[in-house]
Amino acid sequence: MKVGLGIPGPVMNRETFRFARQIGATHLVAHFASDRGARLDVEGFAGLERSVEYDRRFTYEHFVQTRELATQEGLEVAAVENFTAADWSDVLLDGPRRDQQIHHLGEIIADLGRAGIPILGYNFSLAGVWGRRLEPVARGGALSAVFRSPEEPPIPRGMIWNQIYDEALYQASDGRDYVTGITSEQLWDRHRRFLEELLPVAEAAGVTLALHPDDPPTAWLRGTPRLVYRGELYDRVLGVSASPANGLEFCVGTL
Repeated sequence: MKVGLGIPGPVMNRETFRFARQIGATHLVAHFASDRGARLDVEGFAGLERSVEYDRRFTYEHFVQTRELATQEGLEVAAVENFTAADWSDVLLDGPRRDQQIHHLGEIIADLGRAGIPILGYNFSLAGVWGRRLEPVARGGALSAVFRSPEEPPIPRGMIWNQIYDEALYQASDGRDYVTGITSEQLWDRHRRFLEELLPVAEAAGVTLALHPDDPPTAWLRGTPRLVYRGELYDRVLGVSASPANGLEFCVGTL
């Protein structure tokens, strides 16, 4: 067991690393795709962000830079969590640029291995993490994330994971054109193909692809199916491939 801290992109710096070490963490998980500096103020879509293709934070040079900075503060980068939405939108949606994006994801995984970072966590979801609120419900009135079955507006075209990956498509949707009609079996098939194509790359790079369960753990969210929302669905993921690179994240918050 290792004690680590998940750190989002905007505070991936020496000061935060030093704080992590001071509170006893020895490892960290880098959340480059969580860029709170790019929020948009759009009514009804809390946390909406823009996402750009070929984000430089997902390159070998930046992985090494992050690892070296962490090492200087006595920390080890245990994993990177999630791709940015624009880099795998068509993988999730089975769109026309899927093969091109799969190739780029393979490059990211290979760069991660070259940089000596052994795990890539990912959440194969269209709605992403959505609907959580911070409320003072934990011990002593501490803020904690809660999910109280809020209204679930559909996902506009040009957007996944609360991130706009295609500005023109998003604007053209005009609030009336949504991501719809995807079945649970279609999502599972897309995930199977994702693993079949990228697990060999991950094995060669010495990287484990670790699937995060859905947060919140519901069968459907915002009109789209979810992949892993019950414990036994982990078995289905493991059944896709016996590759040692086919891994799981154990999230006690969702399971």
